[in-house]
Amino acid sequence: MEAAKDNEEKKSSKGIIIVAVLLALAIAVGTWIYLIKSNRFFGLGELMRPHLKDTPILCMLLPEVKDESDPTLFDRETLNQKYTELLNENIDLHKRVTELEQNAADYTELEKKYKIVVNEVENLTKELAKKQEAEKVTEDTSEEEKLKNLVKVYESMEAADAAKILEGMGELNISLVVDICKAMKTAKFSELMAEFDTDFAAILSERMVQ
Repeated sequence: MEAAKDNEEKKSSKGIIIVAVLLALAIAVGTWIYLIKSNRFFGLGELMRPHLKDTPILCMLLPEVKDESDPTLFDRETLNQKYTELLNENIDLHKRVTELEQNAADYTELEKKYKIVVNEVENLTKELAKKQEAEKVTEDTSEEEKLKNLVKVYESMEAADAAKILEGMGELNISLVVDICKAMKTAKFSELMAEFDTDFAAILSERMVQ
């Protein structure tokens, strides 16, 4: 009777020990799972990530990867740092905008000056063209007057003397002789042709009809 009672007590003690061990294991495992999942014990979760990330089921124990750009996860120090950085960036952007606006104003002023210079150059070019045209007209008029005076001189001379001079000129400047003869009165020119050397008269006649 007593032996049976002892056996029952032993079985009961073993059962309690087993339950206690299982409970201790459960508590230990639960504690480790909590520490890994919460990542609060010296960053245990991140320390275990390289070892558990590729292990099925166990990888589910790892803490979620935080989005470092999420402001809701920043601590006060990080928020202050980010605020300072953004403030400095805003100041730099404001300075840059001011510089660009100033550059734009400078470019606008330069464009106005450029247009003024272009207009002045165009006006000077027009004035120069007019002056050159006037000088050309004056030069042409002067040459025409010179030719008229030469014609008058040769018309007033004896035909033989005028013919001799014009023949001498023709050796060097036949074009001038042609112009003089064309401007002469027909009667005077006829007298000159009678006095010219036959070869020269032929050359002069050929040039006058060209």
